[in-house]
Amino acid sequence: MSEPAVLLQAGTRRSERMRQLFAEYAPKDVAALELVLREGNPAEIVKSAHRLKGGAYTFGAVRLGDAAAELERIARSGEVPGAEALAKLRETLTATLEKLASLPP
Repeated sequence: MSEPAVLLQAGTRRSERMRQLFAEYAPKDVAALELVLREGNPAEIVKSAHRLKGGAYTFGAVRLGDAAAELERIARSGEVPGAEALAKLRETLTATLEKLASLPP
């Protein structure tokens, strides 16, 4: 698996703040998505996945955005995404945060 895409112009206060916010909120968004997945409500899954997708794409975390988009797509069809899709999302979040932590400030 290649490295997750994280697009940042390192060394600016703005990029550092964006990085801090993303590292803080992306795990919370994934946790919220996990909660609505357990509840099994496709409409709430769509909302939660869409929020995560938007934040990830805005930040440049394309693989995480793609994983959230897949959950959103499944939920929009009226289905509840399965464990495999959630596992992929978690794995991608972990890889993205690891990559982010390895970047210079």
